[in-house]
Amino acid sequence: MNTKTTIEELPAEVLSLIFFFLCDDEGTNLSDSNNTLCTVDIIRSSTVCKRWRDVIFGDSPRLWRKMSWRMIPMSSKFRKTPVQLESVLNLPYFLENLKEIDLVRPGRGILYLLLIESKDLRHLLQFTPRLTSLQVKISIISNKTLQSLCTLCPNLEHIVLISENSTFDSTGFQAISNNLKGIKTLSLESQHMNMGIKCTDILDFIDKHCSTLMDFNVQSFLHMDLQVLKEIAEKCNKLTHLKLGKINAFPLDSLESLFKNAKNLSELVVECWFWSEEHTEIVTKYANNLESLKISINRGEAKQTVFTMLESLKKPLKVLHFICDEFSTDWVFENASFWRNIEDLDLSKSQIDNEGLKLIASQCNNINYLYLNGCSKFSEEGLDAITKANPRITKLGLCRSRVDDEITQVVAKNCKRLQFFMTNTKGIHYSMTNVGLLSLVSNCPDLLRMDLTAQHRLDDESMGYIVEYCPKLQFLKLTNCISITDQGIKTLATGCPDLHVLDIANLINVTDDSMEAIASGVFANRLWLLNANSTGISDAGIVSLDKGCPAINRITAQQVRGVTDQVYDLVNVKICKI
Repeated sequence: MNTKTTIEELPAEVLSLIFFFLCDDEGTNLSDSNNTLCTVDIIRSSTVCKRWRDVIFGDSPRLWRKMSWRMIPMSSKFRKTPVQLESVLNLPYFLENLKEIDLVRPGRGILYLLLIESKDLRHLLQFTPRLTSLQVKISIISNKTLQSLCTLCPNLEHIVLISENSTFDSTGFQAISNNLKGIKTLSLESQHMNMGIKCTDILDFIDKHCSTLMDFNVQSFLHMDLQVLKEIAEKCNKLTHLKLGKINAFPLDSLESLFKNAKNLSELVVECWFWSEEHTEIVTKYANNLESLKISINRGEAKQTVFTMLESLKKPLKVLHFICDEFSTDWVFENASFWRNIEDLDLSKSQIDNEGLKLIASQCNNINYLYLNGCSKFSEEGLDAITKANPRITKLGLCRSRVDDEITQVVAKNCKRLQFFMTNTKGIHYSMTNVGLLSLVSNCPDLLRMDLTAQHRLDDESMGYIVEYCPKLQFLKLTNCISITDQGIKTLATGCPDLHVLDIANLINVTDDSMEAIASGVFANRLWLLNANSTGISDAGIVSLDKGCPAINRITAQQVRGVTDQVYDLVNVKICKI
């Protein structure tokens, strides 16, 4: 091997591979500030020399096969208008090769980031006739949107649409079912349940696409009867991912058929009123490739054995979400081969205490995501045990649980890689102080998202700590942090250059002075969403934001007396007052 080979001597196929890896987003950090390459940079690279241009545009079709959310910098004017994205899609290299659009950020995400208006999506899709995969967040999933997908992109096989609301009914759903061939992925997610889809519509879709369907998400569909579950179980034998909405109970015969027929099923998500020992027994007996199991039991009558029987699973789980009020430390069993592979663990709403967390910690050291929302039985002792045993935790959910200085100091000591920290303590009396927050942020340099809702003991000084220690922060929620005033928000505006979403709802002492500071502040060019419900701002503050924040797409201002209907004529930004 010649170790002195220069880049000029590399074969075209090697150069092409280098360019591809530069713009590949797999496994990279979630922070946009760490983007390695976007579309503009690829084009800029083509100007280095004629050979690079020939490789990029002539020998590298893979570069133009997929458009990722990382290709659009968060400061882009696309946040307000899709003109920039349209110009990119109009490039001949994309027109000829583009087959995948993925603008959905991974993880338990922020809905409003990269949210496209439905009409804009319909306009953009006219540039992508060869598209086979579409994953986007849009304002509303309507019949018109679904019908446009079929007309403009007849080769679609993978459809993931995430929205605030859905207004589509049988008309739109049948358009997808009847006009597209061989759908492999269908996920129409909404924050609100869709009441317009009938069981007969789902049955018809299954009948037409069961031979190709691999990923089926119907969590947002209200109507799911026993016949639908039976048809999924008996006909969809290529399923690898199945996510079901609220059901009374999964029929035992259908559950058995599901695992017998869909032998490669790796993910099952189900929210039900009833889950018995017999259900768990079927899972352990017939699930050969299950890696992700998410069960939410709404009725507090589950027996201990519905969980402990999971010990007999044929393949160790990587993702385990078991949401059940009855779950307690007694349910935690000793079996290191079961626990040691788990990377994502959610025991929210459970009665688990320090001893339970210690027992898990003694057998499990691979957790990346840990959720203990609504758990009131553990203290810093138990949290210390499980976080010390799992130093790679990047997401920690402690909403509606005890969060005070002792807890945050444990997190600061053990979770050095933390990126997501959710602590919504609304309705309970616990709160960290400035001291606890300082300990957290000064020891967790990679924080991207913090939900500090109802941390009422945090004051203006705490914002200075965030500015000093959280340069990568993208999302900050300060709802009901009632001790924070204009001074704190002004301080915040001097830092956090990557901040996209700011929630200051119910901060009654925040006024237009804060809006002016934000509009001229460090993150003004990146701010995408501001929630200012029940604050002291007025029309003047909204105007300041509209002028100073070129990327801002939405401002919510419910129950704000100073914001009048006249403001709609003064600004371009979308304002939500209802």
